[in-house]
Amino acid sequence: MITADRNTILGMICAEVARMKPGQCIKIDRMVLREIPSFTQFTHNDAMFTPADMVLGNIVGSAYTHSYTVDPMSGDVTFVRHEDTGKRHYQDPDRRQP
Repeated sequence: MITADRNTILGMICAEVARMKPGQCIKIDRMVLREIPSFTQFTHNDAMFTPADMVLGNIVGSAYTHSYTVDPMSGDVTFVRHEDTGKRHYQDPDRRQP
């Protein structure tokens, strides 16, 4: 996993998503996400990580507090902040069942 430096586009997006409060969402334009260096393909443990996966993978505890959806028409990504109820909302690609 690529670590998000706060001075990179990945780091800035991670900071914005991490600051969200429960019930909030933020939509990120796909063209902004394309600026993340490994946009085309980043693999770890034989799993492909999208830019959205890289964002949530860099936020501690995001599996229980965040999720994202991708608009099939535009490719834009909407990140959602959930209440921390102990329920998992997100799982890294290398931990997903095939």
